[in-house]
Parts: sequence; structure tokens; C-alpha cells
Amino acid sequence: MIGHTPDKSVDPQLRLNLFGALSATTPTGDDVLPRGRKAQAILCYLALSTDGSASRRKLIELLWGNRWVAQGQASLRQSLIDIRKSLAPVAHLLTIDRHRIMLERESLWIDSLSNRADGLDVGVLRDLPVIERLLETLEGLDPSFDDWIRTSRSSVSQALACDGTMSRQFRPRKAGAGVENKRRLLISVAPVLRLGNAPVDTTVAPAVTQELVTCLARFRWLGVRFSPERSVSDYRVEGYLISSATGLRIVIRLIDERDEDIVAWTGESESPLPLLPDAIGRLVEAIVAQLDPEIMAIETRRAVVAITPSKDAYACVLRAMALIYRFEEADWREALTLLDQARKLDPHYARAQAVSAKCRIIGIAQGWSSNPRADMQRADAEANQAIGLDPRDSLGLTLAAHIRSFVHHDFDGALAMYERALKYNPSCGLSWGYSALTHAYLGRIDEALKRLDRARSIVIHDPFLSHIDGFRGVIAFFARDWDETVRLCRLELRARPRFDNVRKLLIGALCHAGRFEEAGIEDARLRDGDPSFCWSRHLKTYPFYHSKDRYDLATSLVRAGLMPGAMSLDEGTGQSLGSAKPNSRRAAAVAAAALQQEYIQP
Repeated sequence: MIGHTPDKSVDPQLRLNLFGALSATTPTGDDVLPRGRKAQAILCYLALSTDGSASRRKLIELLWGNRWVAQGQASLRQSLIDIRKSLAPVAHLLTIDRHRIMLERESLWIDSLSNRADGLDVGVLRDLPVIERLLETLEGLDPSFDDWIRTSRSSVSQALACDGTMSRQFRPRKAGAGVENKRRLLISVAPVLRLGNAPVDTTVAPAVTQELVTCLARFRWLGVRFSPERSVSDYRVEGYLISSATGLRIVIRLIDERDEDIVAWTGESESPLPLLPDAIGRLVEAIVAQLDPEIMAIETRRAVVAITPSKDAYACVLRAMALIYRFEEADWREALTLLDQARKLDPHYARAQAVSAKCRIIGIAQGWSSNPRADMQRADAEANQAIGLDPRDSLGLTLAAHIRSFVHHDFDGALAMYERALKYNPSCGLSWGYSALTHAYLGRIDEALKRLDRARSIVIHDPFLSHIDGFRGVIAFFARDWDETVRLCRLELRARPRFDNVRKLLIGALCHAGRFEEAGIEDARLRDGDPSFCWSRHLKTYPFYHSKDRYDLATSLVRAGLMPGAMSLDEGTGQSLGSAKPNSRRAAAVAAAALQQEYIQP
């Protein structure tokens, strides 16, 4: 029944995740999972069937067996409409006729069941009750379908005991001599308890538990399971309900099971009674949004301070991320080494590819790259590969979107990727922060500030928080508040003296404000660190959306005497722009004539 092994030469056109939270995505990352649970059940049944097909009669027996035939037929038609609408981007994979429904299985990728190397991280799943997570969100639809789920799990379990393709897929992959890759942390969720005389229905606590599992499962770097009893995991999430003066309070605790069961974090939320189902979801999402960055902060600190650094890809990426945002050349080179190591240990680790791409872009911008052209090509390839390996990883999408915006000036494409990242993980603080930059480039200052404030409310730990704080200087620059830009850039440079892009903004703001002497001092510092820096090249490569922003900066730089290459002669006097008084009207007018053709896009 199960043993999906499509031709490796055929790129999958539909990627299915059937363990834990269901997902269905296209190669471009579009979410095509049907909304209705029974429509999802039909899609899963077709994907796991021997030939990818099923008769209408069989589907009615499985999902509407307790209804009249006419009712079952009508419900099936509605579910098929739902499926057809959702799968519109890959409609050619689905065939529906009067008697049968068929799905082209050769174009599918199913996590851990497909014979592909980029499946779910089996090195982690070997410690999970993985069989019980197969289709777990579809349980309870119909007794017949529940029987089929149990049969499917039994088939997978039997396959694990055999020496076939599936057995090899579930067996932990070794990336090197004795080195095991770890991509996900294991999070066990305990049943939420009612304390005291909480005046709520008995179904509320189980509903909160289910919402916890569902919300946490959205984070691609976490492996989540429901565990009524204590079990081996990295973290345990516990919760309880208690009455308050205004209604009901939900309290969630994060227990670090690797550190003597220390309570690492506590979050809570309140709601008036009666507690409606939609309110439960909102309350839990608000708490989990705080939980994700807390776990990331704990893991980053653990990786950075480790006396003997772990040699798995996951730890390498964490250490590298902390080093990147220091903006020091030695730290950058160490981060690049760690990321190269992570990519060798696990070539199919999407996040390692994405962070490596970001690291290379920083090296180019800072003047540390020995071969900028080659590193740019590698960064593009790694960013695209990250999305291909995991189209739903919010961090990978975010870093790829930033490259698309900052490097390629494809602002619309970048914003679309940011929205996808936030759809998959609304609490990805870096998505909110980096998307704020793109809105600033576009001149949408209010939206940029709103997104940055959202990022700061989520990203609450360094080095990521202080890095995002530096984005305020970029927003102030595009808002043309030169004094505020100067103030914010100087604050950022105190923490990161070698953050050259911030120093470039500082110089630009000083020139705009007519503070040419200060601009010259900062320009000298910039060139001390990067002797090859060229303002003319910077003006062409920096992500100005409006040509006027680029042109005005070029004019101010010439007035300050910082762009010798642009100081052409005035035909009327033979005098160079550099010899005119920097702050004179005539200098500005001549500079405009000299620079308009080069820096104003037609």
C-alpha cells in the first residue's frame, strides 16, 4: 500500500507533509492544502494509495459511511470542488471522472516516505512516536477512515522492520564519521490542566492542548509531539487554566529538560468568559508567538558558550548566526567556515543554505569577500536552494527575500516572499524586521515603522534585537530625517564599529545636512576598512527604489567633495565641481547637470 518511490529524475511538483501538521506546497512554496478536513483526507488517501486513485464509492464509504447515499455523494462533490480549487497551480496532477479520482503520484514528494534525500529529518524522528503522528490531525472524521489510518500506520511500521526503501528512509542518516545531524529540537506538549474551580467546560483544556500542538508544529525547526507522560525531549511545554478576577487565565511554561528541568520561560494570556473556540486559538497563538524567540535565544546562547562546540549542522548554524551579526571580519570568516561545515554535514539542510547566502552578502557589502562576483553567484544559488529544500521555512524565505530586495532590487518579489514567511510563522521577528527595510526602500515609512515595532516586540534577545534596532536608521534616512539618521547611525556604530553599510548611511545623512567636515572624517574611516570602496558603485547597487533618492545622495556627495570621479568640468568656466564652494547653489546646479544622466533612471 505505502512505499512511495518516484523517479528521482522527476522534480516533485507537489510536496506533502503527512506527519503532524498537514501541509501541501508547490515547488514555488504556494500553499495548496484544501481547507476542509475531509478534502484533506481525500488528498492524503490518494497520495498513500497504491496507484494514486480511488473510486467515488470507496471515498463515500470511508468518510460518509453513516449518511444516506445521496448525502454522501453531494458531500463528496463539494470536497472535490475544494480539492480542485486548492490544487489549481498543479491541476494537471488531478483527474476526476464519473467513477474515479486519480492523483499523479510520480510527481509527488511525501515526507520520509518518498525515496528522496531531502525528506523529513529522520535522525530526529527516530526518537519520536512517528508512526502515531501519521495523519494525526485527521483522526475522528469517520470510524471507517480511522480504521484506514490505523492500517496505514501499521503498514509503515512493518516497512520499518524490512530492508526496503522506506526502512532506509527512516534510518538516521550519518553526514560524516560518527556525526549525526540534528535539524529540529524535540518539544513534548503535556496535557493542559484545570486548577481550582476554573469555570469552564471540560473540553476547554483539551482544546488548548491541541492548539498548542498545532501552533508549535508551524515552526519548521521544532519537532512537536503530544506526550501525556514524561519522555525524552529537549523541551517540555506545560500549561494550566485558572480563574482570574476578569475571566480565565491560561499559563504556559517552557521546561528545559537538558538543564535539570529548569523553568526557562513562562507566558500567560487572559480572556473573559464565556471562552469561544476562536478565542482559544487567539490566546494560544499570542503565547506561542513569544515562545519561539525564547527557544531560539536559549539555543543560540547554548551554542555560543559551549566549551566543546557541537559538530552537527544545527549547532554550526546557530553559532554562525550569532557571529554574523557582530559585523567583525574575524567573526564573519569564522561564521562562513561554520556554515560551509554545516552544508557539508547536511547538504539538504535548508536553513544552513539560507544563512550561508546571507553571510556571503554581508561579506560582499563589507568589502571582506575576495571574489565578490563568485560569492554573489553562490549566494543566489544557496538562497534558491534553501527555498527548494523547504518552501515553508520562514527564516529561509526571509533571508532569501532580503537578498532579492537588497541585492537584486526586486521589491515586489521580496514582499511576496516575506508575506509567505509570515503566513507560515507569524512570530518570525526577522521577517517583520527585514520586510520593514524593503518598505523603507519603497518610501512607505509608516508601514516600515509598524513592521519594525512588531519585530522588536518579538525579537527580544541579542544579537538579533540590537541588529534590528539598527534598521531605524535606514527608515529615518528614507524618511529624510537627517539629524535622526545621524543620531541612530552613531548609536549603531558604537555597538558595531565595522558595520560599513550603517557608516555609509551616516555619511549620506551628514552630506544631506551640510555637515561636510564630519562626513569627510567618516568617509576616511570607511576607506580605512575598505580601501576599494567606491561611492559611484555604491549609488548604483544600493536598493534605491526612487531615482530621486539616488540622485539627491549623489549630488550631496559631490557637494561634500567625496566623489572625485563625478566631478566633471563646468563647460562655461573650466572649473571642476570640487573647486566650487561645497554649499553653494552653483555647485549644486552643476552637480545636478553632471549627475542627472548617470543616476536618474529614464
